[in-house]
Amino acid sequence: MAAKKSTTAKPAAKKTSAKGKSTSVRHTPIPQVESVVMPAAVEVTPDMIARRAYEIWTMRGGSEIDNWTAAENELRAA
Repeated sequence: MAAKKSTTAKPAAKKTSAKGKSTSVRHTPIPQVESVVMPAAVEVTPDMIARRAYEIWTMRGGSEIDNWTAAENELRAA
């Protein structure tokens, strides 16, 4: 006696084809991505540069031009 074959076939899971027609069913919730808000860029003013240049001068001395450029570079890099 031969065994009977089942005529009820299980549907195959849908897969993404090269054309992207369909995907398999997702059984988990879609993860929520937190949006990252970057703070607005702070405008570097000449007053800010002068204050930092003065701080540099009180710590190590040096010329006005060198301290100004160092202060400007530090503030713009931050």
